[in-house]
Amino acid sequence: MKLKYSLRKLRSKFIYILIYILILFFFSQCSFERKVIKQPIKEQGIDFVFTHLKQNELKYEWLNIKFTADILINKQNHSLNGTIRIKKDSIVWLSLSPALGIEAFRVLITNDSLKMLNRINNTYLSTNFRFIYDFFKTTLDFDMLPAFITGNDFPYYENDKFKISIDNHKYLLSTVGRRKLRKVAKLNENLKVLIQNIWLSPETFKINSMSINEIDNNKKLIAYYSNFKVIENQLFPHLVKIEISGKDKININLKYNKVIIDEKQEFPFNIPEKYSRIEK
Repeated sequence: MKLKYSLRKLRSKFIYILIYILILFFFSQCSFERKVIKQPIKEQGIDFVFTHLKQNELKYEWLNIKFTADILINKQNHSLNGTIRIKKDSIVWLSLSPALGIEAFRVLITNDSLKMLNRINNTYLSTNFRFIYDFFKTTLDFDMLPAFITGNDFPYYENDKFKISIDNHKYLLSTVGRRKLRKVAKLNENLKVLIQNIWLSPETFKINSMSINEIDNNKKLIAYYSNFKVIENQLFPHLVKIEISGKDKININLKYNKVIIDEKQEFPFNIPEKYSRIEK
């Protein structure tokens, strides 16, 4: 009897010690995580974090992405398959088809133009980039498109107006009224005062989410990035969720199935003679 009592007592002490060790380990890990996250801000500041953000962005000249998409526009759902091809700073090409169907739409976007083929109705659209701005009812320029697709920061924007803080164990970079550096930007006159927020992983310095808020119009565009995989020695998100809120609500869920980096791409876009032009 005494032996059984001693064994139970010993076992109870062992369990107590084990729980105590686990608690100490848990809090030490939390303390270590906070130290890892806060130390760069305290010692190096915003320059340290922003430099690592730029160093860890996806580097490419050509990009080809095959994807599936679920798009919800004002409670109406659409499922699509598609391909995105990008030539950096120059062209975004898009092909869309219904699930298990033939191509329904083809889109060619440059920094000053937009062209679209509607193969269902045998029509085409040829207009300027302003059409995208009006369609989504939110501030959007050409350089933002590849950024939202790839999870990169906007190129050709100045980087000296950011403030940094910690939010839910991530670096939060915030800025108001960020403007382009490039000399020629035809849409600059249409850009409103914006709040841009970037939530950055302290482990990988990859963007986990990014938002654009229009102060005057109560509109918001936010993108979430997850399921990062190594492609050509670079981390790249394979799940992208984009939400656009305002008068109209648009949710876009993208799943990237195949990603090819720096293989030269073609951007075919021929308008058949029988197609009629869509007037804006």
